[in-house]
Amino acid sequence: SANCCGCASSGINAEYGGIVGKWVTGLDQVWHHGCFTCVSCSRVVSPTESFYEKDGKPDCFDCRGAPKVFTCSVCNQQISGTRLIHLDKNFHYGCKSCKTCNKAFTADDHDKIKITAAGDFVCC
Repeated sequence: SANCCGCASSGINAEYGGIVGKWVTGLDQVWHHGCFTCVSCSRVVSPTESFYEKDGKPDCFDCRGAPKVFTCSVCNQQISGTRLIHLDKNFHYGCKSCKTCNKAFTADDHDKIKITAAGDFVCC
């Protein structure tokens, strides 16, 4: 039978860690429902809520804060992953292109992108 990651990692009841009854899968491990707790505040983390990972354990949004959501100033869609930032504006790489050659940017272009005094993005 599977062992609870919470009991086994803390050394409490390690010999009785085989999971019987209610269990959850989280962070690629199996846990007793009551053992899947926030590493910061010890609150049981629901298997349906979002959380961070800290040292192989859940860290809840109440303790760390929900991730900031950024909106692209060109397409007004949410940005997930890397983004371009200029002043107080955020952009998807693909929504900005070089003012000189019109090539749409990718994250791989990051180190080549320059911003002119006029606020234009250029790579060449």
